[in-house]
Amino acid sequence: MLEFLKKLFRNNSANMSENSPIREEEDLQEVPEKDHSLDYLWERLQEEKYDDVIEAAGNVLKEKISLEKQQEALRLTAAAYFHKEQFDQAEQFYKKLTGTSANPDDWFSLATTSTLNRNIETGEKAYEKAIELHQAYGTDKNLPVPQVIYYYMLSLRDIKQYKKAFKQLNRLKDIYCDLQITDSTFLYIRAVPFFETTLEGSRIILENIHKASAQAFINELKKKIDDEGKQYLINFETTLQYREQ
Repeated sequence: MLEFLKKLFRNNSANMSENSPIREEEDLQEVPEKDHSLDYLWERLQEEKYDDVIEAAGNVLKEKISLEKQQEALRLTAAAYFHKEQFDQAEQFYKKLTGTSANPDDWFSLATTSTLNRNIETGEKAYEKAIELHQAYGTDKNLPVPQVIYYYMLSLRDIKQYKKAFKQLNRLKDIYCDLQITDSTFLYIRAVPFFETTLEGSRIILENIHKASAQAFINELKKKIDDEGKQYLINFETTLQYREQ
């Protein structure tokens, strides 16, 4: 999951700068004449030159720049530290960023980073804030809420917070039950994680919670989804190796 999140942040972070609403209580600084594009640093991030990004973005933050440019430099720095798997540093910069940003993707980044840094409470609050802001400010450029739920679930799974991860899995279950159709094209159009992908991602979660809870989850899905999804679920269930009875 970590490698996928790195790819996700690398591909999406540059787009955040174009869609980064400012929290209402913050005043924008005047844009100085020397304000310049940071596109070249996004290219460096793509090239995995993380130390170069951190150094250059740090220099930018020392300049007199607009709040929007500050946010972009903070976003770059945080993303670079995340890719270096220095989650403590990444979390600190995402915290600074979300102090002025109402972009739900910034809050999602803080949620996953804090969780991987084992600051679970901070991660939970940032996650709920991300969903709240998505409802208020979200656009088609932001990570869709079902995807936010999915990746937050994986971050909890990866630090072995299985009960908390199962709670998010149940949120996804409710989405599949409402839609009923598990066809990948149908789900893709609606920005919902593929049914098979979610099940495979949840395998370790289901194997590490109480067997009765896992079985109840599966049985409820069986009642609501289409025949194709039901058959996949039946086959998937036979491969589970429960650790708690």
